[in-house]
Amino acid sequence: MRKIVHSFLIFLLLSLVTFGQETNTSRNFEKETFKLYSQKNWPELIQVSKEAIKEGYDYYYMRMRLAIAFYERHNYHRALIHFNKAYKFNKHDPYLLEYLYYANLFSGRQKAAYDITSEFSSTKKKEFDAANIGKFKIGELGINTVFSDLETGPELISDISRDQFGSQIFLNGFTKINLGFNHTVSRRFSLYYQYSFLMENRFYFYRDNSTAYYLQKQKLYENQFYILGNVYLGKNFNLYASVNYLRGNIPEYSSGWGASYFYAPGFKYNDFTSNLAIFKDFSYVSFGLSMTYSYFQFNSYVQQGVFIRYYPLGNLNLYLTAGYQLKQKVKNGQFYEDGTFYEYKLGFKIIEPLWIEIEGMSGDLQNASTQLGAIVYNNPNPVNNSIGSSLLINLNKKSLWLKLSYYYINSTSHFITENNLPSDINTVNYNIHSLFGGLSWSF
Repeated sequence: MRKIVHSFLIFLLLSLVTFGQETNTSRNFEKETFKLYSQKNWPELIQVSKEAIKEGYDYYYMRMRLAIAFYERHNYHRALIHFNKAYKFNKHDPYLLEYLYYANLFSGRQKAAYDITSEFSSTKKKEFDAANIGKFKIGELGINTVFSDLETGPELISDISRDQFGSQIFLNGFTKINLGFNHTVSRRFSLYYQYSFLMENRFYFYRDNSTAYYLQKQKLYENQFYILGNVYLGKNFNLYASVNYLRGNIPEYSSGWGASYFYAPGFKYNDFTSNLAIFKDFSYVSFGLSMTYSYFQFNSYVQQGVFIRYYPLGNLNLYLTAGYQLKQKVKNGQFYEDGTFYEYKLGFKIIEPLWIEIEGMSGDLQNASTQLGAIVYNNPNPVNNSIGSSLLINLNKKSLWLKLSYYYINSTSHFITENNLPSDINTVNYNIHSLFGGLSWSF
């Protein structure tokens, strides 16, 4: 990056004499801003350049100096405004194109950055393609361990009378392993694939008019296949489409013999969720809309979401995200409101290379999905609130990250009647603790 600045400085020196003949003002803004640029006096350069532009002295070199001043102060969002203005004056300057590339890249706008390389010279294009646009790489490798602080046992169902038929589930904990891959198909199109395996331990109670039993450690196995496509539409628009298929299996269980024999049948399900979202990047703000269709436990649901992310410093060192989701249940072609929930996140840099994220969700999360369909809440017990934090460590400049997370989750277990409807019978609130550790490459 220093080479770019030095080369650009030489370029400015060579052009100064010629340009000076074209600029004749009572206050020589060209000379003044060039001097401040040479001194790397970025705060004063920003002030003087704004004054010059306000008075009508708006041209390529003025915009470039102002943009570089913001760039050197790591305000990439503001720098992009002026680099784009400079682009209108001169679309073919290789120094400008490189600055546009890095300003987008350091703003987290990877697709927009890659798209700019199409305007590079053939030599520079090959250099950037080889160094920065890997075709296929690991996207995530991680393990998630979840445990409940609830002591499970027969005493949990003591409030259920003998004439009440149905079932109830309490989560003991689970382990989930993720393996994901990023596939850059072209500058504007990429895919992310992820496979997850979930093994869940449950306490399960069941009663009908002839049988009653509880399983201290019922097992649930779930295989999850997720694919996300990202298309850069240009003009800072990104389109995302995803499908998440979940195939679950609860093995059958039998115990004892003779009069003490009982049998619990197995159960299989095929759930899925699909998501379509579009995001627009503005200066300091990204805005998004999403639509989700899900099929969970033999019922259909739709979600409509709105999201906003704010970058107060014009870079990735501080960001705030908020989201709102409306859920609806679909039955016989009719839509019925099924609850709402909120998402929020605060992320900030501590010191290089450490970041912290604090995030949470609140509302009705049962039969919902988040994070572009990657996270699914298809468990019979609803999640009411979730809050946690993550430590992110950047291991190298190729966007390799180590992530360590803890989440505190509140859930509720209800007795589910024989017609498969939750009730207020034997309502139990309990807490879940989630620990995650993994490696990932930014996507």
